[in-house]
Amino acid sequence: MDALGFKRVNTGESRLRQKLRKQEVERQDSLAAIRQGKEFHVAGVDEPPEDMMEEADFVQALTELSTSIVEDITETSGMEFMDVGDLIELRSFGGGSELGIFIQPPLQKNGNFLFLTESGRIKTWPTTGMVFTIPKFTPAESAELLRKYLNQISEGNDALMLDPPRHLTKPLTDKIREFQKNALNVFSSKLPIMERLYDIFSYETEARVISTHEAAKVIFPEGYENHQFYALHLALMDDPRHFIADNGRNHKKTTEFEVRSRKQLEILRTVTEWLRRKSVTLATGKVAKKHSDVVDSFVKKAAALIDKSRELRGNQKDLFKPVEQILMPEFAWDENDKAIIEFLKYSLTLYWFQNSPFAPHYPQVLKATGRYKEEWKLDLDLLYIFLMEIGVYRPWENKYRFSHRMPLPYHGMSQEADALADQVAEVDKDAEAAWQKLALKDKMESFREDITETIYAIDDPSAEEIDDGISLTAVSETESWVHVHVANPTAFLEPGHWIAEMAKEKFQTIYLPEKTFGMIPRGLVDYKWGLASNRPTLTISVKVNNQSGEVLDYKIRFGNAKNVRRLTYANFNTILGLKPTAKPFTLVVNPPRDPVTGNIIEHTPPNPVVQVSPEEEAVLKQLRSIAVSLKKSRVASGCLSFVNESFRISVKDHPLDPSRSNRVDINSNLPILHKGLPTLTFTRDLPPTAAHETVAEFMLLGGTIVSRFLSTHKIPAPFRAHSIIRRQGAAHIWENVLLPERNEMGLIDKNILRDHFNILGSTRLQAHAESHQLLGIRADPESGIGGYTKATSPLRRYLDMVVHFQLQQVIHNLRDGLPATQNLPYSQVYLEKALPFALTKERTIRDLQQAAEKFWVWKLIRWGTLESKVVPGREHLMPKHYTMELTSKNQYLQASMGLVKEFGVVMKCWFNDEHTYETAAWGCLGDVQVDDSMWSRIKVNMRWIKSHPPNKDVPRQLS
Repeated sequence: MDALGFKRVNTGESRLRQKLRKQEVERQDSLAAIRQGKEFHVAGVDEPPEDMMEEADFVQALTELSTSIVEDITETSGMEFMDVGDLIELRSFGGGSELGIFIQPPLQKNGNFLFLTESGRIKTWPTTGMVFTIPKFTPAESAELLRKYLNQISEGNDALMLDPPRHLTKPLTDKIREFQKNALNVFSSKLPIMERLYDIFSYETEARVISTHEAAKVIFPEGYENHQFYALHLALMDDPRHFIADNGRNHKKTTEFEVRSRKQLEILRTVTEWLRRKSVTLATGKVAKKHSDVVDSFVKKAAALIDKSRELRGNQKDLFKPVEQILMPEFAWDENDKAIIEFLKYSLTLYWFQNSPFAPHYPQVLKATGRYKEEWKLDLDLLYIFLMEIGVYRPWENKYRFSHRMPLPYHGMSQEADALADQVAEVDKDAEAAWQKLALKDKMESFREDITETIYAIDDPSAEEIDDGISLTAVSETESWVHVHVANPTAFLEPGHWIAEMAKEKFQTIYLPEKTFGMIPRGLVDYKWGLASNRPTLTISVKVNNQSGEVLDYKIRFGNAKNVRRLTYANFNTILGLKPTAKPFTLVVNPPRDPVTGNIIEHTPPNPVVQVSPEEEAVLKQLRSIAVSLKKSRVASGCLSFVNESFRISVKDHPLDPSRSNRVDINSNLPILHKGLPTLTFTRDLPPTAAHETVAEFMLLGGTIVSRFLSTHKIPAPFRAHSIIRRQGAAHIWENVLLPERNEMGLIDKNILRDHFNILGSTRLQAHAESHQLLGIRADPESGIGGYTKATSPLRRYLDMVVHFQLQQVIHNLRDGLPATQNLPYSQVYLEKALPFALTKERTIRDLQQAAEKFWVWKLIRWGTLESKVVPGREHLMPKHYTMELTSKNQYLQASMGLVKEFGVVMKCWFNDEHTYETAAWGCLGDVQVDDSMWSRIKVNMRWIKSHPPNKDVPRQLS
C-alpha cells in the first residue's frame, strides 16, 4: 500500500504479464488460422477493408467470369507463382510488416500460404498482403527439412507446428536477419537523398505514378542489389504523405507508388496546420484566431447544409421520384472552403499497407458539425457521407470513380484527362469533319481485298463498339474456311499518334453502370472504324476439319468488308432452333414514370427479328457445329471451364432527360443538393447460350492463329501464357482430379474447382509465346510456335492494338523481302519491361469495374428494400432473405465473406448466433438478410440466419 492507501502495482511485472497474455492470444489465433485456412489479424489492428478481404478469395475470380468459355480464370484470381525459398514482405492493413521465407502452399484447400518469419515462427498470410518479393532468396533445398517437419506434425502438436525446432529454422532466420541488417544500413546511409525523391519526381498540378525501379536508378545509378532495393522500398512505404503504394496484389509485381502533386501537398499542409491549430485551441482554450475562424466558418456552413440536405431527403416516399438538383448559392464556397474540401477528398485515399497521415485530422471536421451521433465511427465511410450531405458529391456518388491511378475525365482527378476528353468531344461532335481534318491514311490499303461473303457481327443489342464478326466458306463436306473479321483502326494510325497515345493511357474501354468511357473516339468508331459494310478489316482465315476441329491452314489478310449483318445472340439462337427456357430476370428500382398518369414506363430492350435465307441459316448452323468441334479439340488438350452467374446493372440519373445523365459537378463553386433517386436496372443473365459460346470460340481461334503467325516469325507481342503452379502434387491433382471431372465440353462443377483452386497459378503476359494450359492452347516448347494472344478487340483494348501494329509491320516486311523482325514498332526488350505493368493495369480496370458494380448492387438492395416498404404497389419488390455461398469463414465475432447468389457479388456477413456459426461450413449455402445494425449509406452487410441442407442451390426470385 502507498501513503494514500492505494495498492501499489509492479508496473514492469504487469506489462510483462499483459504482453505474455497478448502473445498467447495471438498464438492461439495463429494456430486456428493455419489449421482452418483463415487470415490472421493481430488483435487491436483495424479490420482490413472489404476489398482486401475478398481479393484473397476464390470468389474473386468467380464473380468476374460471365461465360462458360473461361478465357482467363487466373488473370483475376490473385493466385501467384511462388517458389519455396522466395523472400516475401508480409504487410497487414495499416502498415505493420515483416519478412518471411515461403515454405509451402496452404495445408487446407481454402487456406493461405505458410511462411517462416525472422522470429522463427510459422505464419499464414493471404496473397493480398504479399507486397514485396525477392525470388530464390534461399535454395528450396534449404527449407526441405522444415517442410517435411511441418507435413508430419499431427493435430495434437499445434505448438510444435507454430514454433518448429530451432535447428531447422536458424539457418533460414539468420539469412533473413542479415538481409534486414544490410537493408537498414543502406536506409540510414542513403536517407538524405531518399528524402529528396519527392522533389525529383513530383509534378506541379498532376499526380503521377512511379515504380521503385525508377527511383532506384536515381539512388543507385551504378546498379543495386536486393537489400538496397528493399531499403528504398521501405523508404517509400514509410512516406505515405508523398508516396501512396498500390494494393498488395499489384504492388508486388509493379512496385508502383502514386506521387502526390505539389499543389495537393500544399493544400494538405495548409489545411492540416489549420486543423492542428484548431485542435490546440480546443485543448488549451487559447484561440489561434485566424485558423480557428477559417475552420469554424466552414463547419458552420457544413452543418447548415447537412440540415438542409436531410430536410430535402427526409420524406422517404419523395425519394422515389426523378432526380432534381437544388443549387445553394447562399452557401457558395470561398477559397478556404475549397481548400478544406480538397483536403477531405484527399483524405478518402485508402492506404492499404501504409499508415494514413490524415486519419487524425478529418474526424475533427465531422465531429465539429455536431451532426453525427457519438456512437458513430468517424471513418472514411462517414467522411464520404459528409461530402454527400454538404453537396460536394451527389447522395449516391460512386466513390470508386475517383481514382488517380485510373483518372476518368471530368472527375476532378486529372487536367490531362480532361484536356483529352475535350479533344475527343470535338471529334465526336462532327466525326466526318474531324476525319477530313485528321487526314488519316490507310497504310494497309495496298493489301486490301474485297471480302464478299456475308459477315455476321453477333453481339448484345446494346453493344456500342462492334469490332468483330465471323463468316464461312465451305471447301467440302469435311473442310471449311472460317474467317474472323476484326476492326482495323491501327491501319490509319502510327503508334505515336495522339489517338494511339490516348488509347495507351486509357488502356481499355471502361464499362461502369453509370457510363461507358471509350478508349478511342466514339465518333470515329461509328463513322469509319467499327465493323460494318464497306469498312476495312483485319481478317484471320482458318481452314479447319469440320468434325475434329483440326487447323489445316491459315492466312492473315487485310480486306474491305462488303456485307456485314448485325445479329443479336437471341437472333442467332433462334436461327439455330434453340428456344430460351426462361427470360433474364430484370429488377428496376425507382422506375421512370409517366409525368401525367404516374404509371411506370416499361422498358424492353430492342431485339429486332432478323430474317435469313435458307443458305444463311445453313452457314450459321455450320459455324455452330465447327465451334463445338473446336471446343472439343481444346478439351482434348486440357481446357477447363465452368458456368458462372453473371449480371448487369445500369444507372440513369435523369431517365426523362438522358442528355443530363451522370453529370459530375464535383468542382462547383457552390453546393448542389438533390431530391429523388436515379433509376437502377439490374438484370441477372441466363447461363451462356450456344450463340455466346460460338462467338467466344471463334475469338479464341482468332487469337490462337495470330499468336501462331507471330511466333512463327519470332515477333514479340503481348502473349498470354498459363500453367499450374510448380509444387508437389499439383500435376497429380490437375491430371487425376480436375480433368476427369469435366464433361465433354470441358465444363467442371465450380465447387470441385474451388477445392483445388490454389494450384491453378495465374496468367502471365509475356513477349514470347508459351502454352496456355487452362485454355487448352499449346505452344511447341522447343520452337516456341503456338500459344495465344488477344487480337479481336482493337476498339476497346490497347494491347490488341499493339498486336495489330506488329502484324502490319510484319506483313509489309514479308512483301518487301525484308526480315520479318525489321522496324517493329515494339521491341522484345520494350515489351518485356512493359507487359508486367500492362497486366497490372488490366487488373486495376477490372477492379474498378467490379467495385463500381458492387457499389450499385449495395444501392439496389438498400433502395429496393426501402421502396418495397414505402411505395404502394411495390411491397414484393425484394425478398426478406437472400441466398449466400460462404466463401471465407473467420472467427465467430469477425466478419466472414460470402457470394450473394441473387446478385452475384461478395459481401461481408456476420453469424446470427454461435449455433449458426457452427453449422456453417466453407462453401455451404445459407439464408442471409440485410444486417440493419451495421447498415451504412455506403455498404450493405448481411447476417447469416441458417444454413441450407446439402445440394440446395436455388437463388430466390426477387419479385
